[in-house]
Amino acid sequence: MLRWSQETGDYLPSRRTPDEFDRVSGEPDHSVRVRPRPSKQEMFGTNGKY
Repeated sequence: MLRWSQETGDYLPSRRTPDEFDRVSGEPDHSVRVRPRPSKQEMFGTNGKY
């Protein structure tokens, strides 16, 4: 995984976005499911690693 992430320039985010669906029922969680979804710039203040 480390080699792949280095080769692709991918990274693990420092903060996870909240789940949009309940993990048990699969129903949408409308408290976090916002459309259109905010950009990474709006959510985290960055367009790159966050």
